[in-house]
Amino acid sequence: MTCFRPDEWQYAASERLQDLLSAAQLRRLVGDFERTLRADRRAETGQDRPSNLAELADALLIAHDVDLLANKQLRKTLGNAINSHSGERISNPKAWYPGKHAAHRFVAAAGLPVELAGRRSRERPGSLVRVAPPAAYRSLKTYQREVRDQMLARLNASAPDNRAMVSLPTGAGKTKVAVECLHRWAHDLLEEGAAAHTVLVWLAHTEELCEQAVECFEDVWCSHPAGTIPLAVARNWGSYRQSLNLEEIFDNLRTDNPILVLVSTPQAFSNDSFENWPAINAIVIDEAHRAAAPTYKAIIAQHGTKAAVIGLTATPDRREFDQAQPLAGTEELRALFRNLVLPQQLGEEAAQRLEALQQMGVLSRPVSRTVRTGLTLNVRESPGDADHQQVLNFDQELQQAADQTRRRRLVIETLLQTLEESPNARVLYFGPSVLDAELVAFMLRVKGRRAAAVSGSTRVATRRSIIADFKSGRIDVLCNCEVLTTGFDAPTVTHVFMARPTISQVLYEQMVGRGLRGPEFGG
Repeated sequence: MTCFRPDEWQYAASERLQDLLSAAQLRRLVGDFERTLRADRRAETGQDRPSNLAELADALLIAHDVDLLANKQLRKTLGNAINSHSGERISNPKAWYPGKHAAHRFVAAAGLPVELAGRRSRERPGSLVRVAPPAAYRSLKTYQREVRDQMLARLNASAPDNRAMVSLPTGAGKTKVAVECLHRWAHDLLEEGAAAHTVLVWLAHTEELCEQAVECFEDVWCSHPAGTIPLAVARNWGSYRQSLNLEEIFDNLRTDNPILVLVSTPQAFSNDSFENWPAINAIVIDEAHRAAAPTYKAIIAQHGTKAAVIGLTATPDRREFDQAQPLAGTEELRALFRNLVLPQQLGEEAAQRLEALQQMGVLSRPVSRTVRTGLTLNVRESPGDADHQQVLNFDQELQQAADQTRRRRLVIETLLQTLEESPNARVLYFGPSVLDAELVAFMLRVKGRRAAAVSGSTRVATRRSIIADFKSGRIDVLCNCEVLTTGFDAPTVTHVFMARPTISQVLYEQMVGRGLRGPEFGG
């Protein structure tokens, strides 16, 4: 009996896989999942038995969702099984292109639900976006206007005072404030004749954050009532770079679109040649607690003497794991950005500002609960000169130690209790490993709960679809290891389960912050 509901496509998929494949075949395809699942089952029931057909088929679907047939070996195994059962040979595509004709033909021949043909990647937007003003406008809140004005003063200052770190808590609208400030500043430069055109660079370390920035620029330029000058936004990351014609964009800058924003990852930007570039007026670094990394420091050293440099972060007081120098990271950031921009009207201390934002309904007021697992996690002491990679290694040690059956059982029990107490809960789960996230989703499904898992290997189109199901309420629990820490915006999250241990204050705040959006901002 499958763990999926009859109205879900996975139900028919699981039944068909059970018809076609043996337990031994499915077990080979499932791999490590089966061994860990068996241990979890033994801990729960005291029984040590192999997983049955339904459990193995369901496990495959939980782990791979609509991308299940991207596995060439699985397609070959299915083809052989169909030939053995019916004598019919079906064509197994050499390459799997989700949503294309060959995929649909194979799925139909195998008697599987059409969803397993996969989702086509959505039509990708072009490398360059031209944005005309204006439409409807949602004005900034008072504390956001204060931050915008302080940032504007830094942009207008002479070097080296034209650097600043802008800090607002996760969910308080840093990106919107920064883009609105750049909108005003760029208009002022052009309308006052201080510049013939304006070039702004926005750097973010993930493609999701880059795309989020592009969307914010489009939104602000389309809606701001004071906007009169069109904007060109260039995507400069991944495969977008191949179709980005900078020479044409710069020609356009001098004629039709005198404001250009280049949104880029730091790696892509540092690989560009700047021989024929127009002057860059400002560089904005998102998640700027990372700015002490070599790539960012090289960019600031190359361009920071002429361009203003603005950092955005919720955590400007970066603490090091090195106990001998806990403030070394903060001091390095202070040296890079020189000034800290905060909403002083909300209070002098961070706790006061947080309390004010909670009272305003911008942020929710979290209620925390500790689940005692009986497991003690120890980390060896860091050497005094621990670098970022070494700190990551400490986290990996913790994650491996936490990825245990006994601990997972207690976490799942707490998840089930939470869903029982709060029937409308929307839960975001961070686990210590990808396998753990998939197992938790599977076990919740077995218990009749709607759950799904995503990982770094989940196709972008598939991940978007699963996240959309979570946001709309078709999924109650979305499990992951660490892919939803940044660039993920789901205001309706009600609970965050922190089963992934970390020594990083920044990462911890990013994960918790996914559930801290208040009613004023849609949470």
